[in-house]
Amino acid sequence: MGFIVQVVTSVVIISLFSFVRVSVSSVLHREGGRSQLLYCGVVTQLGSFCGALITFILVAVVEVFHELSPCAN
Repeated sequence: MGFIVQVVTSVVIISLFSFVRVSVSSVLHREGGRSQLLYCGVVTQLGSFCGALITFILVAVVEVFHELSPCAN
């Protein structure tokens, strides 16, 4: 039951984020034209870069996450 809740929650959250992203892009395109849409794309890419950089630092440098041995249980 817990697995189903996790999957449904993930799908709902991803769907909401996609809806918000498309809604913001539509409003920016309608109100500000192509230049505002370009800035939105730049900010989105910068956010993705920052997230990837933070994840890389946590995994490779700080080693916060460790691999779990499949035979440990």
